[in-house]
Amino acid sequence: MKKIIGKKGQHLKGEDVTKKKVVKFSETIKVEHSTVKSKAEKEALAKQEEAKQQEREAALAKQEEVKRQEEARKKQEIRKQDEAREREKQAAAKERQSQNGGQSGSQNGQAAGDKNEQQVLVTATGSKYHNHKCGNGTYYPATLSEAKARGLTPCSKCYG
Repeated sequence: MKKIIGKKGQHLKGEDVTKKKVVKFSETIKVEHSTVKSKAEKEALAKQEEAKQQEREAALAKQEEVKRQEEARKKQEIRKQDEAREREKQAAAKERQSQNGGQSGSQNGQAAGDKNEQQVLVTATGSKYHNHKCGNGTYYPATLSEAKARGLTPCSKCYG
């Protein structure tokens, strides 16, 4: 027992006192439980506090890792959704192209044939097609089959 001076009901202060409430007042004050902590007890408490701190830090690190993984998963999901939308757009474009297939297909066929076909020059209002600029006017490139389809005939100067 340690002599501590104080009043009944008063809380005692000091690092060597564990329970601070005065139980009985007399020449010697009785304090509940042990009043003095040994060095070993202090070291054990310090180790416990350090272990608790390490546990808190580990838990915090784990929460941060989980959060990073969740963010990465969300980014991956958004990227997949964007890719799916892009595929849908491409599929819709292919569908529109196939619906216009009769029209655009023949145009594409003509375009492919245009590369191998002879190029001629035509005017907007003329009735002839030319192989070079033949006089004054504005000439536009066209294929021979397009010129014939419009009912144009060969120029006698160019093809004479």
